[in-house]
Amino acid sequence: MVWIGCALSASATGATHACANPLIGVKADEPADHQAICDSAEGTLALFGRLDLGLSHPLVIEVAPNLPDWVNETAVGCYEEEE
Repeated sequence: MVWIGCALSASATGATHACANPLIGVKADEPADHQAICDSAEGTLALFGRLDLGLSHPLVIEVAPNLPDWVNETAVGCYEEEE
C-alpha cells in the first residue's frame, strides 16, 4: 500500500520534511515515519515515470489520525487537491 497524496481534516502538526526528491514532502508527527514514506512515494513516482505519467506539481504526503467525513469508512487514504 502506498499513499500518494492525502490532505486530511486532522492534520499533522509538524513542519514538512523534505524528501531526497525535491518534489516530495512529508508531514507526519512521527519523524521515524518520514524516510519510509519518502521511499514509498519515490518508488511510486518511478513506476509512474515508466508509464509516462509525470508529476506536474510538488507533492506533500500528510499523515493524520482521521480521514475527512466524505471518505468511505473502509478507505485507508485519500487525495484532495489544494484550492
